[in-house]
Amino acid sequence: MEIVKIVAGKGNLRHVGPEVFSLEADALSARDAGIRSGDTSRKVLAEAGVSLATV
Repeated sequence: MEIVKIVAGKGNLRHVGPEVFSLEADALSARDAGIRSGDTSRKVLAEAGVSLATV
């Protein structure tokens, strides 16, 4: 999370997303894996103080 804060603080955080290598994630359906990845990504960004753009 600290690296997210540093990069975001410099104004260089343009695109962000999960990269997962996990046997547990491999066992999930695509939908469940997507939900879990999205939830986790949003949580990490929020904890780092990064606000998400709304569409």
